[in-house]
Amino acid sequence: MGGMVETYTATATPDINARWRVCLHEASHAVAGRHVFKQTTRAAVFSNDSGVADTGSGAGVPISFKGVLVTAAGHAAEHLARAYPPPQVALPVPLELTYPEHVKPLKEQLRQSLPDAVAIARWCIGGIEKQPERWANRFHWIHREARLFVVRHQREIVEVATGLFARGIITLPA
Repeated sequence: MGGMVETYTATATPDINARWRVCLHEASHAVAGRHVFKQTTRAAVFSNDSGVADTGSGAGVPISFKGVLVTAAGHAAEHLARAYPPPQVALPVPLELTYPEHVKPLKEQLRQSLPDAVAIARWCIGGIEKQPERWANRFHWIHREARLFVVRHQREIVEVATGLFARGIITLPA
């Protein structure tokens, strides 16, 4: 007797709030990179809600105040999720399916990049390894400056994050 074989694919319920926080985080990196470095930037969010931003500052330890500001801006923007709810739009088709040729290098960049907190910590310590009181001063200084940047640019960050949420990838012209 012939019959139909039914296949059930388990799909995890997407965490819309987690995706929104990642979009705000990556959008803030992209906006900061565009303003600070005056160049085109790009951000992407993947189906597993990880994200990456190409800001032109490199993937290692920032070498300047500008570079560490762009790095710190990501975390500083996450609090915007409390004031701005996720957009009411359908989630995009995952980038892995729509742009596989673009996703591979972005995911490779993500694998090679230091976590933001590690990059910031190394910047704070760099050159003053024997002066821990100065590490703390640098740490508080850069996070304060990142929060101020986010406050000044919050409307733009939210607009970019909304586009990122809806499309999964966004490019900001210089």
